[in-house]
Amino acid sequence: MLFEANINKIIYSTLYVTKKFLFNKEIYKMNKIDFEIEKEKLGKHVLKLRKKIKSTEYNNRSISQQELSDRSEYLSKKTIGEIERGETNPSFETLLALSKVLNVSLRDLFNY
Repeated sequence: MLFEANINKIIYSTLYVTKKFLFNKEIYKMNKIDFEIEKEKLGKHVLKLRKKIKSTEYNNRSISQQELSDRSEYLSKKTIGEIERGETNPSFETLLALSKVLNVSLRDLFNY
């Protein structure tokens, strides 16, 4: 009887630990952020926002990366391109400058 009680405790403990491990693993998976995918999604959103702005240099076209860069003293064409392609992790200052030149709030910039 004592032996069976110990076996039951061991089995219960093993099941409890296994269940806890699997549950925590699932929580980890749910909370895991794929930064590369998020940068790409942000970049596509920035491109979409830029395409909504009409060019002043070319009729019937959206603003180019260079035009957008020319409107901001903080952003280069290279930086805008890297953001749109999801190749960079922009700083808060860059994101703030980008939201200002796109004429959107930071909330709208991240609403992708």
